Amino acid sequence: MVTRPSRRALTILDSLVGRGVRVDAVVLDRGGLRPPDMVRRTRGVWRRGGPADAYRRMRRRVTRAMSRRQRAHGQRYTDYASVVHTVSDINSEESRRLLESLSPDVVVLGSSRILKPPVIEIPTWGVLNAHPGLLPAYRGVDVIHWALRNGDPLGVTVHRVDAGIDTGPILARRTYEIEPGDTVGSIKRRAFALAGDMMADVVRRIAADEPLEEMTQDRSASRLYGRMTPLQRREVEEGLRAR
Repeated sequence: MVTRPSRRALTILDSLVGRGVRVDAVVLDRGGLRPPDMVRRTRGVWRRGGPADAYRRMRRRVTRAMSRRQRAHGQRYTDYASVVHTVSDINSEESRRLLESLSPDVVVLGSSRILKPPVIEIPTWGVLNAHPGLLPAYRGVDVIHWALRNGDPLGVTVHRVDAGIDTGPILARRTYEIEPGDTVGSIKRRAFALAGDMMADVVRRIAADEPLEEMTQDRSASRLYGRMTPLQRREVEEGLRAR
């Protein structure tokens, strides 16, 4: 697995190991955004939500980055894999050499930055991602929020990773329902659990050399979503409470 320290990664690992899938190694990406990327993202947040929102997000990002360092040691990834490596940037030359030395057949993503082609091309079978939205309609970030806002079905898609953003061939899709009393948080937890189950099923089939039907994404039905503003997030939560 390649991931940043996260609850989502641990949920997927738990499902993989619980279904008898051997995890040979975990590579933790502890790095943050490069300064140019951080500047671009901050400018975008400033335009969408104003200076107050930009400040809140920057403060939250710094706090999250600091706690991520602690979680990298505190969360017991060794419960799932005997080999755990830590890198500062999964796309760096050092990280690529590490992955090449591991010679993986399949790489499973947890919570990860966008991988570059030299990394994607390393595993023999490919890189797999469990995306918390129904592709191709919901690519990008905050897709659970956007689907709730648009009144569309919720679901998870397992796909092979390519050089685009959530554009690779689809291997599995499954929907789930909103339950009484749901919040965005409870819906996310359900999506992560489903993502783990689906990923475990796909990896087991690959290991057993069972045929997998890959579906090329329909570009005409594709849309890339960006981050929601705080106001839009509040509207989504209020809509859930009003159901």
